[in-house]
Amino acid sequence: MSGTIATRLAFALFFTADVFASDLDFVKENIYVSLRLPDTMCVTGEYFFAAKDGSALSTSVVYPFPVDSSIAFPHAIQVTDKEGPVAFRSHPEQAMILIPVTIGKGDTGTTIVVYRQRLKRNTGRYILTTTKSWQKPLGKSNYSVTVPSNTVLIFLSYESDTVYQKNGSLVYSFTKSDFMPARDLVFSFKRR
Repeated sequence: MSGTIATRLAFALFFTADVFASDLDFVKENIYVSLRLPDTMCVTGEYFFAAKDGSALSTSVVYPFPVDSSIAFPHAIQVTDKEGPVAFRSHPEQAMILIPVTIGKGDTGTTIVVYRQRLKRNTGRYILTTTKSWQKPLGKSNYSVTVPSNTVLIFLSYESDTVYQKNGSLVYSFTKSDFMPARDLVFSFKRR
């Protein structure tokens, strides 16, 4: 295991343990991935959290990014919640950010993360497998990958439920219930 991977893993486990200690539940997510040619993947993620016992809660959550030889660290990141913009700590060396999450008593907190990543090859990836570290499947969650109409999606790691056209693009979408991902959301494409 390389030093960088070991550092990322240790850092993620440290903060993940903090999240579990605070009794936070990761309830569901809606993920919208879109390809912007020539080389950018845009992701909008809506994440829903709740305190396991319904109490008010303030903690931090690790948000990892897929960074490797084919995908760079995001060049633009925005985080918001019900109150507006959220200040987060960026850790490019660990390929992640640390997001504060505050939930009112008996409430469900919603955090929205929007980011853009440059793709060095014709493949993109969104990390799903960290859901395992929450030790509980996600409730009903929605996913979509949108590509321009002059692009063909040649691989998608999950079978789409529907494929439709929207604003000159093709949208591949799928919904999962009680979802414990075994693999990340990966796609490959080529131009027509």
